[in-house]
Amino acid sequence: MYKKVINLIIYFFTINLVYANSGNSRNDSALQFQLTGTGGSTGGASVGLSLGYHISKSFYFGVNSFPQYQSAEFNTFSNDNLSPSTQTPISGSIVKTSIFTDSEKLNEIGFQSKDYKQKGSSHIEIRISPSETSGFFFSGGGLWGASEKETLSTHSGTHKIGNTSYSNTTIKITAKQEDYEATPIYGFGWNWIADWGISGGFSLYWHTKKEFDLEINYIGSTISDTDKALHEKEIESYIISDKMPYRFTFSLGGNF
Repeated sequence: MYKKVINLIIYFFTINLVYANSGNSRNDSALQFQLTGTGGSTGGASVGLSLGYHISKSFYFGVNSFPQYQSAEFNTFSNDNLSPSTQTPISGSIVKTSIFTDSEKLNEIGFQSKDYKQKGSSHIEIRISPSETSGFFFSGGGLWGASEKETLSTHSGTHKIGNTSYSNTTIKITAKQEDYEATPIYGFGWNWIADWGISGGFSLYWHTKKEFDLEINYIGSTISDTDKALHEKEIESYIISDKMPYRFTFSLGGNF
């Protein structure tokens, strides 16, 4: 995977050196429209649109939108594979499959159904190009959207919660991350513009992480406060942690 990314970076860099006339084209063809593919830990893999304007040879203002909405329902996990992140959905189409890790202890809980939803995202950016003849740029802006929600439910039976085993109990776990709202996002990239108007590039962005809210409901038994606290701490440890989420993009389009 990393080898392919490096090869693509080298490819775009070579294209820029051979064909691009970025400095002059930013003024001659200032309006930019590109189809953009994205991946990484922010929003998963998707395809979106980028629209922007080169205010000058050094400054660019743009909007990137990734309108994908992922939703999938899972039911009746197979007995030999209880991992919440490797199931085939019974409805919906999905790229990213779970907020939770594939911990063996989490698998042993015995989930029987799952519902996962993820919203699209967009971000506004200002690019600054240190050189008037190079496609390299620094970027800063704000991120919106990319909320996630996942609900896992167990069968009704005996489950160890904290230090106690409770019978005839169903566990329902919901982890939710609210939308980002103008969260600072920054990065760098390379954008080339050929003399005849075609343009493309790549970029890498980072932003701060929005924490997940965790809610656990128990049906069928009265759980002690001590066991609830221990169980919540255990489940929190299974949530995938990414302190500095990232997004990388590859774009191809035209300037007018």
